[in-house]
Amino acid sequence: MALSIQKLKILLLNQSIMTRSTFILIICIYGFLLGFVMLFLPGFAVAQYGGNPNNMHETSTMQFFGVLHLSYNFVVLAIRKSADVAVVRSYLLGTAFVCFASLGLGTYYIGSGQLPWSNSYMVDLVLWVTLGAGCLYYAFRSRS
Repeated sequence: MALSIQKLKILLLNQSIMTRSTFILIICIYGFLLGFVMLFLPGFAVAQYGGNPNNMHETSTMQFFGVLHLSYNFVVLAIRKSADVAVVRSYLLGTAFVCFASLGLGTYYIGSGQLPWSNSYMVDLVLWVTLGAGCLYYAFRSRS
């Protein structure tokens, strides 16, 4: 077991696994997919979170968030290879905050019974923790 953990540490710490730019591109692709679903399939997206897809307020809000996601990710594409470390670090720290704040809010609302538990939340939980941790890692890593 210790040997496999040691190999995992070597694998994770290997600087050639993934560049910061590639990590940001992965986040961006996820954001585009999420934005497209929110904008063009808002009823489906609302239903995934226990909402009523026939409620115009919920579906229009979901479409609004879809537009926000798409717009935000176009900006991310523009800055992902920036040589300005402060700009990229700010993006990564902001994204880490969004991931962990979403995790906290979702856990609070589901734990308090204000929102129903859903498989979508479980997927989000794993993604938010993974992306948030990755953002912190790349924000404080000295090399790009």
